[in-house]
Amino acid sequence: MKKQLSFKKNEIILKDGEIGEGFYILEEGELAVVRDGLVLNEISQKGAIFGELSGLLKYKRKASIRAKTDVKATHIEKSLESVVAQNPNFAVKLIRSLGRRLYTMNELVIEGNQRNNILEGDQQDENFSADDEQVKILIVEDKPMVMNQLKELCESNKWSPTEATDSNRALELCKKLSFSSIIISCSLDSDSTLALRRKLKTNALSKNSPVIGLVVKGDKDMENVALEVGFDQIINKPINPDLASTALYRAMNLDSSAQYFKLMEEVLYFKIPRSSSTNLISDIKANLKPRIISTVNAGIDKIIVDVSELTEMGEGTLDLVGEFAEYIEDNNFSFRVVLIGDSKDRDSWLNLDGCENWEVCDSFDSAIQHLSNEN
Repeated sequence: MKKQLSFKKNEIILKDGEIGEGFYILEEGELAVVRDGLVLNEISQKGAIFGELSGLLKYKRKASIRAKTDVKATHIEKSLESVVAQNPNFAVKLIRSLGRRLYTMNELVIEGNQRNNILEGDQQDENFSADDEQVKILIVEDKPMVMNQLKELCESNKWSPTEATDSNRALELCKKLSFSSIIISCSLDSDSTLALRRKLKTNALSKNSPVIGLVVKGDKDMENVALEVGFDQIINKPINPDLASTALYRAMNLDSSAQYFKLMEEVLYFKIPRSSSTNLISDIKANLKPRIISTVNAGIDKIIVDVSELTEMGEGTLDLVGEFAEYIEDNNFSFRVVLIGDSKDRDSWLNLDGCENWEVCDSFDSAIQHLSNEN
C-alpha cells in the first residue's frame, strides 16, 4: 500500500529509537540525517529510498531524518523483501540508492581527512591540535551554572570564551569583535533569542560565524524553531561535554579528533571519552589511521589508551579499540601500548585481536612509569 505524504521544513519524518515499518521514497525536497543535534548526512536525490534499514533488519533507528526543506515522499507500507520479490527491477533502484548514500558518506570522510591535513603532517603542533589560539567563543546565557559549564568546556579545549548574559550585550560584542562560534541559550526570552539570531545574519563580523542553540533535551518544538530561523547546530541541556565539544568542533570545521589524541611526554595519549555514543565513536574512527600514521612519522613508539572514564564496556567501544589495535598489528608498527583501565576488565580488553601484548595500568603515572621501564 502506498501513501503520498508531505512534510514541512524542519519536521521530523523518522525518529531515532523507533523500529520502522516499510520504507520511503523521496519525491521532492531535501532531507537531513541527524543524531544528537548533529547533521550526519543529507539526502536530496529524487527517488532516493530512505528508512528501509530499520524495517529490513528490525533494528531501532540510530538517527532521525528531518525535512531540510518542504518534502514530499511516498511511504511504502509493504516490507522491502516483498517489494523486491515482486519487482526485481526495484532491487536495482535500491542498490543504486544505497550506493549513492555510501558514496556520500565516503566523500564526507575523505573531505574531513583532507581538511585535517593529518597524513602529510604539515604545520602540526606538538599536540596535533588545530590553531586553537584563534578560537574565540561567545556564550549568550543568563544562567550562571550553565555559563560556568560552557566556559569550562571551552577552556578544556583551549578556546577563549566571552560572556554575555543578554541579547543586547551579545549584539554589542559582535559589532566590535569576530567570534569563531556563538552559543545562544534558547531559554532566554524567546523573542530576544530569535531576533538576535536574525540580527547576527546581517552583522558584518558575525554573519559567517556558526551559531549554536542551547535547547533543553526533549523540547522538539523549540529545537525546530531554532533550526528554522538559522541556528547551525543544537546542543542539548543538560550539557554533555563530549557531545557539546564535538558539535562545536564540527560547526567550526576544526579537527575534532584533537579532543581524543594528544602527544604527552613522547607518548601518543588516546583517551576515549566517558560518553561514547555512536556519533562520537564514528568521529574517532574517522581519525584513527591518520593519527597512527602521524605518530609513526613523528618517531613516537609509545601509546597510552585511556578507557578509565568509561561507565561501561559497550560493543561500540570494544570495536573502536579493536580496530585501533588491528590497524597497528596489520601494519607491523612496533608500538609499545599500555591501556589505562579497571583491572577487572583486563581480560576483556586483552582478548581483542591485536591487544594480546598490551599492558593494563590503573593510572596515567603508572602507565608512563611502565613504558619508561621497558627496554
